[in-house]
Amino acid sequence: MNKNDIRGITVFLVVVVLLLAGYFYPRRPNNQKFDIPAEQPNIPVEQYPQYKVVPGSVYDGDTIRVVPMNVNGFPKDQQLRIRFACIDAPERKQPGGIEARDELKRILEMDGNRVKLNIITTDRYGRSVAEVWNGYGLIQSALAGSGAVYPYEQYKSDCPSWDAVQRSGQFAVKNKLGVWGNPSAVKPWDYRKK
Repeated sequence: MNKNDIRGITVFLVVVVLLLAGYFYPRRPNNQKFDIPAEQPNIPVEQYPQYKVVPGSVYDGDTIRVVPMNVNGFPKDQQLRIRFACIDAPERKQPGGIEARDELKRILEMDGNRVKLNIITTDRYGRSVAEVWNGYGLIQSALAGSGAVYPYEQYKSDCPSWDAVQRSGQFAVKNKLGVWGNPSAVKPWDYRKK
């Protein structure tokens, strides 16, 4: 046997082992991780304050209301309106709008509707623009990777984790997931102009 034969056999065995490991390795339930490849920036999330999502406040795929975790009840004057930085979801009346909202609800429920916020700025409607995290990672990245939302390049300067969100979005584009599966889809920022 020569070196090329040994290399060929070695490569073959490695491939077989990897295939068998993938087949027999136990799959995690969807509630134990994001089930799409969401890029996660290396940011010390534990430093951000924790909030609870107000029940019934997930109106669309990129806006929620929250209260600090130590607040009992949900008085209006203690609620923060949060606009997700880095992304733009289809409007509810657009194709994909309800699906974006439902995907956001699903991701929030994975961690008991608890989130951590990196508030970046305030928009013209008085909402806090923030990166939103739960125990599984950056929610914007998960939404972009599933194709539920668009990475919002116009406001990438307000997005410290832009590279992660953009890479997750590229995965959705490549695999024609969600909004990227409809070639005639109108981007939400264009839809609002109409």
